[in-house]
Amino acid sequence: MILEQQLAQQIVDRTMAIIGNNINVMNQAGVIIGSGDSYRIGQTHDGALLALKHGDTVEVTQQSCQSLKGAKPGINMLMKSQHEVIGVVGITGDPNSIRNYASLVKMTAEMIVDQAALIEQLQWDRRHKEEFISAWIKNEVSSAELKDWAARLDIDLDTPRVAVVIELHSERAPLSLEQTRQ
Repeated sequence: MILEQQLAQQIVDRTMAIIGNNINVMNQAGVIIGSGDSYRIGQTHDGALLALKHGDTVEVTQQSCQSLKGAKPGINMLMKSQHEVIGVVGITGDPNSIRNYASLVKMTAEMIVDQAALIEQLQWDRRHKEEFISAWIKNEVSSAELKDWAARLDIDLDTPRVAVVIELHSERAPLSLEQTRQ
């Protein structure tokens, strides 16, 4: 999975609203793609590079940040999705003061990523099923292709089904497809 800038900024905005400290989200190359400090977006984050290199959390103190380009004190933690490192989340502040909730920030960021991936997968599944049903109704694919496609979607073609056409009459504005589904 690739961490996208829009999702990274969403993580920043949601977590900063709760904790108040600046949050940076970096991609797998250590480049800041989301930050409460917008001028830092696009810059390489040395603390993130260290975390990625060592495969673990990196704490940057006031002393150690002097040897890192553009670094500020804080904690940088690897973000994972499905056991794969997808980036780094960094919390700015004195490591001794923020250590207690840094893991919560990391967990929240990973949950936001996992939730976004699940929503995307559900939307993809729904679209794929709609395409399957359309192809089935229009008889656009061979019987063998239809069976293979149904198997991939876990659809039993032998289950009896009935097609229903509903015609809506309304004096109000026409309903959208989404409103009709509800």
